Amino acid sequence: MHAAMQPRMLSVSPVGFSERFGAPTLLSVWAYFLAPVSVWLAQPTLRVSAMSLAYVGCLIGIWGFIGGCLTRRTVVECGAQTTMPWMHTFQIVIKRLQSIAWSIAMPACALVFVMILPVLAGVMSRLPWIGFVIAFLLLIPIMLAVLAVAWVSAITLLGFPLSVCAIVTERKADAFDGVSRSAAYVFQRPLVFILLIAAFQFLSFAASEIFGSIMWVGKTLLATAFDLSASHEMVAIQSILLDGIPTLLLGGFSISFFWSAAGSIYLILRREVDRTEYDHIDPALTESAVPEAANESATEIGSVASVPSSDASTDVG
Repeated sequence: MHAAMQPRMLSVSPVGFSERFGAPTLLSVWAYFLAPVSVWLAQPTLRVSAMSLAYVGCLIGIWGFIGGCLTRRTVVECGAQTTMPWMHTFQIVIKRLQSIAWSIAMPACALVFVMILPVLAGVMSRLPWIGFVIAFLLLIPIMLAVLAVAWVSAITLLGFPLSVCAIVTERKADAFDGVSRSAAYVFQRPLVFILLIAAFQFLSFAASEIFGSIMWVGKTLLATAFDLSASHEMVAIQSILLDGIPTLLLGGFSISFFWSAAGSIYLILRREVDRTEYDHIDPALTESAVPEAANESATEIGSVASVPSSDASTDVG
């Protein structure tokens, strides 16, 4: 039988499909946000610095918008137990997209400002003997600033999802409010934060395996049916397509899970720290439900108000 006519054998188990096709878990998606920093630290050249900066800009813009939309819908559905239209979600997130971008830009700028001192010390060390003395003296405040740099780095790298949640959840929230809330929630409840991350990491792995198994069944059935009659060239093309599409779908599923988990984590940490109820959300998030509620209230008020008026007319008669 011709090789192109041979059906594809179902010899691969669906278990582990998500790993083979690169479906990231919660922490893996989070690591994508840290990728520019790790690349820059491995090779801090001018070219790599420019590429990392451009990557961060695209990452903030794309992740800020997508994450804002997903987290906003998550906090509304989980907190207020209602569903908001997508167009309303887009409008709110676009209005607050600048604040979302600044929530990562502000601590990043603080890190760059702090790094000026060690750069200056390195330049001074190249001077004759007096430069060595000045560089040695500058190393003292640099060593003392290690804890501050680590704290700002944690806010920048770990607090970005929570700051996005704060900006799209709280009333008139801005970048400063998002950064301050994310830092307060993480550092005041570190154990709760770690336990929540561990729980959602396990859930993301299980969900990726289930979703991957479903994708494996669909991919294998379609590929087998196509291989029964397709030419050798088309078999190679469809193999590339059917291997690429599941990767994109699994990646999108994992990113959606990441931001949905971030919204849930934010609501839990906010309740733990601020004692704020889950349904306490910016009224702008539920303003589309106001007209219906207002119509119902007006109807009830009208029906109640009609009763006294009829009684009064009877008494007068």
